[in-house]
Amino acid sequence: MKIIHFGFIILLSLLPFLSTAQIQLGVKAGISGVDAYERFDGTENISLSGMGVARIGSQIGLFSNLPLNNRLSIRTEILLADKGIRFENILPSPPENSSSLKLLYLNLPLLLDVKANNRLSFQIGPEAGYLLTAWSTLQEDFTSLKELFQTWDLGVSTGVQVKLSKRVSADLRYTHGFLGFTQLILTDQNGEKIGELSQMNQTLQLSLSYLVLE
Repeated sequence: MKIIHFGFIILLSLLPFLSTAQIQLGVKAGISGVDAYERFDGTENISLSGMGVARIGSQIGLFSNLPLNNRLSIRTEILLADKGIRFENILPSPPENSSSLKLLYLNLPLLLDVKANNRLSFQIGPEAGYLLTAWSTLQEDFTSLKELFQTWDLGVSTGVQVKLSKRVSADLRYTHGFLGFTQLILTDQNGEKIGELSQMNQTLQLSLSYLVLE
């Protein structure tokens, strides 16, 4: 129900723009390298590095462009994005010595698009994400692990777009997350708190966009 309300709010916010003749609408899809970095706040130097490695993810969704002038436009997107990390050597022997943590987000980038010329443009702006579900490839079923992770993700995206034809363009984009999808409280052997460890998403996306309406 929260997802429906969230989508309804987004739709209402877009209605003023949909009434303009200049808006451009399209679809996009692509692959991404998904990874996580960590931040520790505490009295000791503790790291989870080496436990998780980057893996291949994907994204698919819709986009709109609202031109402001000949060089500037506002680009909004609604994407289903697969994020998470891969764990290696978690068991002593194959075939189950690796596992992928999959986090499925509804992502909402809001980007300023700056044209360098007729083919090349640069994009930058915030991106919000809502966690729809989460699961591990080691599970025997698809029971959601969503309650183990933070619901909201927030980051900043920057990238470049190359126009391949009148309707097709290629996008390369990096997104750096600021809210931890995990927030762990660590204690010593006596149960005393020594700090908090957070892991944040980071992704490098390569996608194709197809302009449906202009």
